[in-house]
Amino acid sequence: MIPGKDGSTTVIAERFSVGSGFHVDMKGNVRDRSNVYYGSILVARIENDGTLSWLKNLPKSQTKNIYGASRSLIKDFVLGEMGFTVLNKHSDPIFVFLDNVNNLELPDTEVPDNHRDGLGGFLTGYRINRSSGEVQKMSFLDLRDFQGMVLKSFARDRVYQLSENEFAVEFNTTEEGPVKKSVMVKVLLNK
Repeated sequence: MIPGKDGSTTVIAERFSVGSGFHVDMKGNVRDRSNVYYGSILVARIENDGTLSWLKNLPKSQTKNIYGASRSLIKDFVLGEMGFTVLNKHSDPIFVFLDNVNNLELPDTEVPDNHRDGLGGFLTGYRINRSSGEVQKMSFLDLRDFQGMVLKSFARDRVYQLSENEFAVEFNTTEEGPVKKSVMVKVLLNK
């Protein structure tokens, strides 16, 4: 929940579920597996008198498979590649997430194709006009081909808001060499 200066409140939720099972590899080894599903983002504005101003469904579909009990599910839920980050919390919020390339031009009335963890993706966002509820979808960059580099290790805690109209994201690259190289990508937003 984000309180507004005018007394309104913006409520944000994400459709989310976890399924578990077992995975058997080609050698017959069995490992436990959790499938984590991150669905659409739901955003509502409630006025200071308690009336609902607007309610928006921001379609997205993401899946992360976690193998083995030794992985920290909490760390992946909070800091991982899936889910979303909210920028501009006190003006027109922007929801940043990784999306499947097939969803770039998808109308918001259709079900989005699933983006799977670790398979590149497009850094995508929705901006909501806090007053009217009007939604704008934006595509920022392709992780598989950004200025000739493949960007890796996207994590929500590596997104930094610089100003109302710009943010930066830290990635690792797959350039040659034994040492990972980090790059900071700055994204400028149109007003």
